[in-house]
Amino acid sequence: MKIPPALRQTIAPAYRRLVRPAVRKLQNNFSYRLHRRLDTWRRHDEAFDRRGTTCDCIQLTTRNAPEEEWRCCEHWIKRLRNKWNAREFALRHGVDVPELYWHGTNPKDIPFDQLPESYVVRLTKGDGSNDVFPVSQGRDLFDQREATPDQLVERLERSLERARHQFARHTLGDPQPLRLLVEEFVKTPEGETTLPWNYKIWMIRAHVAAIQVVMIHGRNKNKGPEPSPSAFYDRDWRLHPSSFYAGGTLAEGIEPPACHRELVEVARKLAIECDTFIRVDLYASERGPLFGEFTATPHVGANYSAFAEDYMGRLWRQLIPNRL
Repeated sequence: MKIPPALRQTIAPAYRRLVRPAVRKLQNNFSYRLHRRLDTWRRHDEAFDRRGTTCDCIQLTTRNAPEEEWRCCEHWIKRLRNKWNAREFALRHGVDVPELYWHGTNPKDIPFDQLPESYVVRLTKGDGSNDVFPVSQGRDLFDQREATPDQLVERLERSLERARHQFARHTLGDPQPLRLLVEEFVKTPEGETTLPWNYKIWMIRAHVAAIQVVMIHGRNKNKGPEPSPSAFYDRDWRLHPSSFYAGGTLAEGIEPPACHRELVEVARKLAIECDTFIRVDLYASERGPLFGEFTATPHVGANYSAFAEDYMGRLWRQLIPNRL
């Protein structure tokens, strides 16, 4: 029986609030684990909001800060969602990152006249590629539009405003503001200035659950599943039987990069420090693996295939049953 649209709209909020969490808990699958993590972190944030203070987990941290500052509480892993902190954490543990040309809060302060012809600007917070601007020879390579300094400043101001609105509830107390990072454009292993392949390595502690290979061709405005081609391999580069995303296409025949083993070892090194589930996003560059960012709640547990739900959920239960 087809449910009328008006009735569907009426019952949808109750379904999302009551039924869906109960189903996920009963299934104990990957989505349930990710939603439990996100909900716990939100409650942690809200507890600080009620006190009128700011959780240390959202502050900016430097690579040389004491260990107790990094691991300030049981939810310290939240800190790594900030791309500044993620860079500093990688450097702290001896992992190479793209060179940082400039960082600050006002896009009008970016020294465009001192930058090389290719560079990347991104926000320290945000998901998807909406807040990333890869520029080469005056063009934004995501949408192939001209990107003069004035045009880029205008786009960055809009991106900052959207991000400020999205993260408004994290601004009580005196948190560090949203920042912009202007970084090295990661060239391919052949030294070409083109959009690189991303190697998203899904880690559960020291275990490599999957190596997702994806070429980002444009901005992911809906923040949905990654665009194709996308493939999922195990640590020995054997293709998984299914995409991790419901309805996702599974590309085949993608050759491993020359630094495949080094990519895996970098991901393992960082994931062991995190001691839980984390996705480590890396690039294969002309100087070997380069760190990109951490992803702690990929796609907020949405749109996963039955294979991913079972496979990742089972690994979580087996390897880190009591870890958030």
